[in-house]
Amino acid sequence: LPTQPSEPNPTTTAAQTTLEPRLHRFNLPKLQLPTFNGDTLQWLAFHDQFTAAIDSDPTLAPVVKLQYLTSQLSGEASQLIRGLPLTNAAYNEAWQLLRNRYGRNELLINTYTKAILDLKPPKTEVNSLKNFHDKLETLMRGLHTLGTSDNTNNTMLVSIIMQKLPL
Repeated sequence: LPTQPSEPNPTTTAAQTTLEPRLHRFNLPKLQLPTFNGDTLQWLAFHDQFTAAIDSDPTLAPVVKLQYLTSQLSGEASQLIRGLPLTNAAYNEAWQLLRNRYGRNELLINTYTKAILDLKPPKTEVNSLKNFHDKLETLMRGLHTLGTSDNTNNTMLVSIIMQKLPL
């Protein structure tokens, strides 16, 4: 007969008692995967979430991963892989096409840098400054994720950002 894990006896020490690990199952809410329409600024978030939830799941067949992938694409990104057959082999091709188009480091760095350059200068109101700060932080995190933390880029960006601030 299987035995139940023993409960600690108040008279035994912790060193004398070994408890089998208990598995806890939680009913977590279902994750909502983002959609991707070809906006390069959204690629990193989409790529990381899709990779974590779908691509790295060894229990999913490639054809199922392809179904998930196609269901999360719209616009230009969807057009890029349209026409691929619904097969195991087509998943790797589709994922590679997307990574080649949107995941190139130099393209991403240029896109994030341009978005910083294009930020509208904030007004002197607190909400406008907070909004500017939040957008700037998001873009700077993206650049940092891409490995652009050298001093040359930072010095140039600080100069550009300072020109946008109402002083």
